[in-house]
Amino acid sequence: MSYTAHEETYKDHDIKIETDDDPQDPREWDNLGTMVCFHSRYTLGDAHDHKTGQALILALVQEVTVEDKKVFGWWIDELDGWAYYNNLESLDDGEKILEKLLEIVHEHYIVLPLNLYDHSGISMSTSSFVGRAHHAEWDSGQVGWIYISKEDAKKEYGWKVLTAKRRALVEKYLTGEVEVYDAFLRGNVYGYTIEGELSDDSCWGFYPEGKNGYDYCLTEAKSIIDYEVSQKEIADAHAEIEASESSWSKLARIPEGAA
Repeated sequence: MSYTAHEETYKDHDIKIETDDDPQDPREWDNLGTMVCFHSRYTLGDAHDHKTGQALILALVQEVTVEDKKVFGWWIDELDGWAYYNNLESLDDGEKILEKLLEIVHEHYIVLPLNLYDHSGISMSTSSFVGRAHHAEWDSGQVGWIYISKEDAKKEYGWKVLTAKRRALVEKYLTGEVEVYDAFLRGNVYGYTIEGELSDDSCWGFYPEGKNGYDYCLTEAKSIIDYEVSQKEIADAHAEIEASESSWSKLARIPEGAA
């Protein structure tokens, strides 16, 4: 159910900003990162077939170089993700193997954690909610990761080398994708309707920008009105000129001395 976030009258037009009841899932967009989540009650992030986080880690390792695959021999070549998870629990050196797998992942990928806060609605962040949200100690936790391979990041931006500064830029972009998805989850997507003499318009799907969240949405609504008002002013000016020219033309046709 939508709610009204803002109303005002601008240049004799009524503007109403409301939340969007049916926004497009931003994970359907052309995103830089891959978002993989695991939750028993919610379907979150991108679609995937990984049954566990450990299965995802193994799959990511499988995608990197052959040299790294040789580190674990049959672990990498013979076991799928689910078998890997079940067998790992029974091995004394399971933790060491998992640590090594994670080292390989971080060597080849840029990875950020996905934390979910579930308390009267859900919210997602790459940072922990503990200490900044009510009861987050019990109502939040990690549910997945967002990642991109370093090779894909370099291809995307045309880089030959991934410096620390460039890595920070990619991490900032991935964080931005999560912030947009968080707005989608919380219902903080907006639209405007305009009612007035010159414009009856509406547009939806504005994600939060500005102090109030709907600032950009409001700016766009006002720009529509500004355009219509300016067009009317131009049309009125042309009409006035044409009327003036017509009056002079009539005067010019009056025979001399007829007045």
